[in-house]
Amino acid sequence: PMMILQRGCTCSSTVMQYARDLLPNQGVPIFKTSIKELFRSNNLDKLPWHQSGDDLTQTIQRGLEQTSKDGLAMIFNTFRMVNTSSHESLNDVLLAHGTRSVIVHRKNALDTLVCEVRDCFKGGEGSSRAPRGYPVDLSGEPNDICFLRRGPDGGGIKTKAVINVTNMFDHMKEAMTYPTEQKEVLSGLGFPDAEVVTAEDLLGHEYSANNLPASFAAWKKLLRSFGITPNGPKLTRFLSSRVNTYSAPESHRDSIWNLEAVKKEMEKSEMPIQWMLRD
Repeated sequence: PMMILQRGCTCSSTVMQYARDLLPNQGVPIFKTSIKELFRSNNLDKLPWHQSGDDLTQTIQRGLEQTSKDGLAMIFNTFRMVNTSSHESLNDVLLAHGTRSVIVHRKNALDTLVCEVRDCFKGGEGSSRAPRGYPVDLSGEPNDICFLRRGPDGGGIKTKAVINVTNMFDHMKEAMTYPTEQKEVLSGLGFPDAEVVTAEDLLGHEYSANNLPASFAAWKKLLRSFGITPNGPKLTRFLSSRVNTYSAPESHRDSIWNLEAVKKEMEKSEMPIQWMLRD
């Protein structure tokens, strides 16, 4: 089994789909169903091994046994691993089956924060009382489109983030310390050491061929963290086929409503974060 640890708003869906496309390319057949956010119990009914009355641990145990019997690998992601009694039995099952992990994070913590605000992640639902901030339309009026902005249900309405600058750095630090925190949790649970890679490196080739070497190195690192020896030529062809298929990251003037206030706070910060702002 292979596990990607990755927070929301860090390109987690894209990285997961890339990994699912890449593994067969590297000679690793995988189970067809994409398993996202493993520890969310409301995903149970989506898993083909689930039987009435099963809890999550029983479902995953059955799934791991079946995929192993079929000669298939299981790949899934989760926002974070936790060392609590409520997850102890599932953690033990994952360990017993030799699960290998990789930690993916977004190097630019400001991008993560902007996304969380626009998507109404971690509370708020468009409310001006939301701790991180709240989304507005292009005229500055609050809206509650939230996560739907990403798809057709958003009606083509563009949103910007009003960032709460009073606690902005606390939330950015949370994103920045995520890899270290998760490595410690994995180690405490007894999992093999997990490599850390950034979403920017994994996906940078999508908007510039100049980023292809960094993407190649990042995916090699991810594969090795899963215990897979990369096939370099196949990996190169796979990534090269996706060069220039996505736009470069937009200026924060297009995504942050109160940009000047955010810029002013970042300029005063002693943390090395000024580079994160694209003005």
